Amino acid sequence: MRRRLIVASRPLHGLGNRVRLVLSGQVLALAEDREFAYYWPVGRGFGARLTDLWEYRASLPAAVDVALRAVAPFRDPATLLADPAAKDLPIWHLRSGSALPLPPGVGPWYESFADLPLRPALADAVRSLHAREFGSAPYVGVMVRAHQNAHDLTKLHSPLSWYVGRMRELVAEHGDLRFYLSCDTAEAEGELRRLFPGSVSLPKTGGYNTRQAIVEAVTDTYLLASSSHILGPHHSSFPELAHLLTLRQVPLETSVGESYAEVRPQLALSIATDPVTPRHRTPVGV
Repeated sequence: MRRRLIVASRPLHGLGNRVRLVLSGQVLALAEDREFAYYWPVGRGFGARLTDLWEYRASLPAAVDVALRAVAPFRDPATLLADPAAKDLPIWHLRSGSALPLPPGVGPWYESFADLPLRPALADAVRSLHAREFGSAPYVGVMVRAHQNAHDLTKLHSPLSWYVGRMRELVAEHGDLRFYLSCDTAEAEGELRRLFPGSVSLPKTGGYNTRQAIVEAVTDTYLLASSSHILGPHHSSFPELAHLLTLRQVPLETSVGESYAEVRPQLALSIATDPVTPRHRTPVGV
């Protein structure tokens, strides 16, 4: 039997945690010449399958995940590649909320993510909103996490006031600049739309982490990635997905960390040739 690599998400892992784990697992399996499979739990804490969002192979059933734990306990991804005894194990069974370590010389997992085909209905929704609201005009993507379930560090370091101040700076630099808003509460979205008329957002109809809400979040991800610049919350993996869809071409700015500076460079405006493949970009004016 060929050796296998299987990754398993926790039921309460968010979209960013799950995508990083599955696609880095796929890359690691290919590098180690192992068959790849994954477990993507769906329930009250997270309502959408990976196959509801992108064209991809199906998850292992829950019963298989339970059986695997008995015959192949989870191993520590941080030490796996350096453990000579692990090389010949028939099953690598891994669980993590982060991307898995990869061997030297292996390309980053997010290259596979940038190539992952959206489900047709989502692709149509992204293209339709982008064409209707922005067309060939550049804009800034703004992702706000204000929900009570947001991490404490996010709520502490990325209050709505930080976004308002930074957006006002950008408007002062580019008077006709518009914003695409991805907010996890109606209150935050309403306040930003009041302060910045002309801002665009996707109407949200799904409850928190329901299937519909996650479908809407993926649509938001591609519209954020199709912007020229992303403002995102500290300590959140969601806006990083948009950044990585562009193969890091579109900056992700947060209120904390390497992306933040008191003196900021001039905004470099670009547009996505197709918002479903935002890694393909054209500088404005070229």
